[in-house]
Amino acid sequence: MLRYPQGPILVSSLFLLIATAAGAARAADTSTLGNLTLRPTIHAVGVTAAVTGDDDGDATVKLAFRKVGEASFTTGHPLLRTPGPRRGSALFLEPATEYEVRVTLDDPDNAAPQETTGTIRTRDDAPPPQGSKHLYVDAKNGSDGGDGSEASPFKTINAAASAAGPGTVVHVAAGVYRETVTVNGSHGGDAGAPVWFVAEPGAILDGSDPALEDGSVFQSEGDGIHSAPFSGACQYVAVDDTRLYDYSSLADLQSGAAGLAGGFYVDAAANRIYVKLPDGGSPAGHTMHVAVRNVGFLLDTVSDVVIEGFEIRYLGADAEGAGIDVRDTARAWVRKNHIHHMNAGVRVRRPLAAENVIEDNIVRDTSIWSWPWSSVKGHTPEASAISITGGGGNIVRRNQLTGTFNGVYIGVFGDASEAIAPETDVYDNVLVEHGDDGLEPEGACVNVRLWNNHMRGVLNGVSLAPIDVGPLFVVRNVIDGFKEHALKVNNGSQGFMLVYHTTSRPAAGLEGAQAIAPTIPFANLITRNNIWASHRYVIESSVTPSGPVDLDWDNLYTDILDGAPRFVKWIDVKYANIAELSASGTIEGHGFQVEPEYEDAEGGDFTPVEGSGLVDVGVVIEGINDRFVVGAAPDLGAFERGGVGPLPDGGLPDGGSGASSSGAGGDGPGGNGAGGDGAGGGAEEDAGCGCRLGDGAAPGIGLYAFAALAWGLSRRRRRGARE
Repeated sequence: MLRYPQGPILVSSLFLLIATAAGAARAADTSTLGNLTLRPTIHAVGVTAAVTGDDDGDATVKLAFRKVGEASFTTGHPLLRTPGPRRGSALFLEPATEYEVRVTLDDPDNAAPQETTGTIRTRDDAPPPQGSKHLYVDAKNGSDGGDGSEASPFKTINAAASAAGPGTVVHVAAGVYRETVTVNGSHGGDAGAPVWFVAEPGAILDGSDPALEDGSVFQSEGDGIHSAPFSGACQYVAVDDTRLYDYSSLADLQSGAAGLAGGFYVDAAANRIYVKLPDGGSPAGHTMHVAVRNVGFLLDTVSDVVIEGFEIRYLGADAEGAGIDVRDTARAWVRKNHIHHMNAGVRVRRPLAAENVIEDNIVRDTSIWSWPWSSVKGHTPEASAISITGGGGNIVRRNQLTGTFNGVYIGVFGDASEAIAPETDVYDNVLVEHGDDGLEPEGACVNVRLWNNHMRGVLNGVSLAPIDVGPLFVVRNVIDGFKEHALKVNNGSQGFMLVYHTTSRPAAGLEGAQAIAPTIPFANLITRNNIWASHRYVIESSVTPSGPVDLDWDNLYTDILDGAPRFVKWIDVKYANIAELSASGTIEGHGFQVEPEYEDAEGGDFTPVEGSGLVDVGVVIEGINDRFVVGAAPDLGAFERGGVGPLPDGGLPDGGSGASSSGAGGDGPGGNGAGGDGAGGGAEEDAGCGCRLGDGAAPGIGLYAFAALAWGLSRRRRRGARE
């Protein structure tokens, strides 16, 4: 049986044990420190150090960094022995700042430590400023025969896109634009001189068929089914704000084969579309949104484009539907848009899609949260609000995501290529009511970093299924109201998965909700300072790990909702309490069993209450929490009591307050957050979507959740500053 590390082990020592276990059967050997590769994002630097030799695996590789000009280095998280080089990240850095990075190889077989340094500048916190060239678009008063001036605007955004170049600002007036805007060829920007597409309030890209908007054009076919003439493809239909299920035959629609009330079917042979409203009533008096376009903005093999302030809605003629498709495009900024009613919100894909920033957007859909998981999986709605499957250095931050199947997806399932989505940062996002996974990293996940995200209502919080290389950093996230697992460890993950300072809380009333329940052998999962809460076993596993695993210094709590005596099952052995588990010599040698109590969990404030057994009992983790401890030791979970959050002011946007930033259009950088324009208004075409977050077949907690989380987190900041 594998023996797991015991005793007061800091993380720097832990990785020596892991490396030793990996190479114990081989002869000892000296090692050499080679080239150092640094890749910056806004608040992190990925570090890759070439190490040769070290056949016995007993070398450690330490990381340190400092601002250029400072006298002393700050200790970073140790680099890990991934296949090939050693890898890791310097975390929680300041933007637009020069850093010196130092890597030290310490091998008992060498005569002395070896050291190498490099200098790198973190990326800017905002896109370059708007240029001096201006084009104007007005759907109502413009003409594509004009010159794009303010006096003679274009009618379509595409006309302006074709005339744009580096340093151009395209101003888009209020109105409904029924087009796919394509930016490609020579019409992108240059480094320092992007093309800006800036929407005035009420500028809307709409992918639906206007001929079918008036529900009275549908005729009754009996049994609640109505139809209208329609030619072409469609995989997305909504009635008012409610998404309808996409059936593959009229018979299935008639019978409700998916177990759902309502749906639609497109009969291509008969050139008709059939719909059934959830209440079985007539479409007359309702607004029908039948998607006939796939994409709002397509950025295709360009660079340096900014898309800001648009409402983008009702897309999905086929499975490629997305609000904004960033394809083989670098240094794009997608910001402050309201993207709703489509399968995928923003896609960043293909190898050249690198160093893009997706920030301060609202991405939302309806109905999926209330649909059976089996009806969505493998079907049209199985998509993500934001997906990153392209190159490296992409950032997803401060977005509000609700109602899609997955929240944020990173990597490619079944493809362990290290060139897919390395150095991806996902932080300060609020994710609500996702039918499957809140955060879903898969594949190699080299230096993928997920921090300060707040999830409320998910099937699984963070899915590690599988992680093939790593290291993957999961730091200070809140997983509130999970139905199945807080941490899904599945499909035989073997890469390094570092899970630190999570706060989890299961959904009320679901007896089967468990924090961790792997079913396939896995390795290299390391957890510290997490709060794992469940209704059944906290951890339930009958499998023997396939390699080293180290779970320790975590709080394990279950309320045993069904009344059966359960605590932890590990490698098919049941443990009744933390004392038995700690004494077993397997996992959680320094674990805790404390019932969590928080300041205001419903309002998003998961700070442990004063006097809680979760305060000042954690372990110091180099490069993760050592700069931010308040009191005698770190607190468990995502929030550090007595501070302003997990990181100090200036360390992250909005002061890094808790497991999320300002939430719904709060007070962080970016002005109005994701609030955007055009989200309200009336039913007129130019007045926005006429909907609210959370509306639809299953209203759930949408708008309440975002507002409550923002309120709770701001309250947390104010209290922390006083204590």
